Amino acid sequence: MPDLLNTVEAAELLRLNPQTLNRWRRQGTGPAYLRVGKKVMYQTDQITAWLTAQRKAPGEPEALADLALRLPSFPTFRGDPAEIQRAMRDEWQR
Repeated sequence: MPDLLNTVEAAELLRLNPQTLNRWRRQGTGPAYLRVGKKVMYQTDQITAWLTAQRKAPGEPEALADLALRLPSFPTFRGDPAEIQRAMRDEWQR
């Protein structure tokens, strides 16, 4: 069985404030977690997998596929191809 960490322990491992993990959970981002009753637990192997997925070479732009996954959350997104292109260009230039 993988090691289980509570939010504070997981935050310490990631060198983050526990509130950051709480916010990420509400936003649906961050490492995968489990609910055990009312407790939130993180598996160390899931934290490692999430960190590996976050790896990016210095200066490497964000993958276009990652931008496309975030498009529905953009306020300008309406399904119009021109709006999609503008939103992607704007996000790419950030």
